[in-house]
Amino acid sequence: TSSPNVQNMPRTDDPDIRKMFLPDNGDVLVVGDWVAEELRITAALSKDKVMYNALKNGDDLHYKTAQFIFEKDKPTDEERFLAKTCNFAILYGGTDYAIANILKCSQESAKKVIGKLEEMYTGFYQWKQGQEAIIINRGFSESYQGRRKYIDIFTDSNGRKFYSPGDMRAALNHIVQSSGS
Repeated sequence: TSSPNVQNMPRTDDPDIRKMFLPDNGDVLVVGDWVAEELRITAALSKDKVMYNALKNGDDLHYKTAQFIFEKDKPTDEERFLAKTCNFAILYGGTDYAIANILKCSQESAKKVIGKLEEMYTGFYQWKQGQEAIIINRGFSESYQGRRKYIDIFTDSNGRKFYSPGDMRAALNHIVQSSGS
């Protein structure tokens, strides 16, 4: 590990900012790029055709998302960045509130964006709904390697099940994040 973790450096317009980090004498600075590891895992697990084919063909998935969200052939770099942020937000359970903050728009507009993303990534959203049902039924999510993340599920006297939305997001995130390590 490194301190600070260069991967956690904030986004900047200066492409050389990471070159400012020098290893201690005798140490080595290793630079690597996971190339959207979690999106690749999500594409494989969800079998979402758009996501999978874009990554398989070496297409820029965030650019494709920007084209779809902003309804233009050539989105700007800023629009691509916003689409990238939306992609990860939906992956990690972002709501219309989160998308509204990312895009600096109303929640109503954000709901429309989420609708577009659901239209674009139908396989992902179907997989996500299926996983939520499995988690509710079993009380845990499970990574590809079999690691489990338990959540508290409460059943009322009518048999309805309740859980924390945050716990559900964590359980869904566990499937992808734990499958990568």
